Amino acid sequence: MLKNLNAPEGWFYSEKFNYWQKVEGKVVVYISELIYGYQVQLYYKGKIDFCELEARTNMKTEKGYKKLFMIGEMWLLNYSDGDSKKIQNDQYHISNPNGVWVKNREEKKYWI
Repeated sequence: MLKNLNAPEGWFYSEKFNYWQKVEGKVVVYISELIYGYQVQLYYKGKIDFCELEARTNMKTEKGYKKLFMIGEMWLLNYSDGDSKKIQNDQYHISNPNGVWVKNREEKKYWI
């Protein structure tokens, strides 16, 4: 269960929405549960829209969710300034033509 994950310091769990979140500067990262695993997503703070970055794991294990928290922390560190050019160049950006969601999508490299 998502609530019982051992999150790093600074992450907040929402009972209402069943996700972990952390805000840094102009971005927010969420970790939420999928049927077969977990996902980490980055959004611009204050915007309700599609996520900018997304990665998934099908491992409902400590190793799987720790990997997502690690990626989330990395995204917060790298993109807290909200620089859209930097974010759009990330391989996990949902519209990057060379990223894992567009190029060779059938390889499913967004599953880590």
